[in-house]
Amino acid sequence: MYLNPEWPEHGGLMAYGVDSVVAFRRAAEYVDQILRGAKPENLPIEQPTQSRLVIKRLTAEESDELPLRPM
Repeated sequence: MYLNPEWPEHGGLMAYGVDSVVAFRRAAEYVDQILRGAKPENLPIEQPTQSRLVIKRLTAEESDELPLRPM
């Protein structure tokens, strides 16, 4: 189990975590606000509101440990 949802694309079985594209986009918005003059201490602390569960089907089908049933 990985934390980065992009890792199953590179051989991992599954991942559950925050989409890094969304996180970096949000960080860029914070940087933009600071560069426009906002004081960092006045910016709210935010946490991700969405997570992704990614399971690599091909790897899961090859594994004997995971029971897969069609839905």
